[in-house]
Amino acid sequence: MKQLILAAMLLGAPAPAWARDAGGSFATVEASACAALLDHQKARGWAYNADTAWVAGYLTAYNALTPETNDILGSTDLSGAMLRLQRYCEAHPADSLAQAMLALTAELYPGRRTR
Repeated sequence: MKQLILAAMLLGAPAPAWARDAGGSFATVEASACAALLDHQKARGWAYNADTAWVAGYLTAYNALTPETNDILGSTDLSGAMLRLQRYCEAHPADSLAQAMLALTAELYPGRRTR
């Protein structure tokens, strides 16, 4: 009986969906600006640790919600992702960290781990 209930629950589970509106817009929560990330990175204080934690949470959510993606980082790690974000933000200081993350995940996607 438990197996039947479990099977029914799995069949009725909704498929993952992107949380964007028809125009591709979405809200971000507590995303710093790229310029702030660069300042935080130079200071290496609590604010940079908070930025790094935000990025880790973003990447974890990306892994959970993106089909056929087990690990978007692929062969890199969080430190490598932060270095790539630093480079992006140096080139685009007016962008938000959320915009930088969209660029980062697009760059990493081809090398992601699917298992």
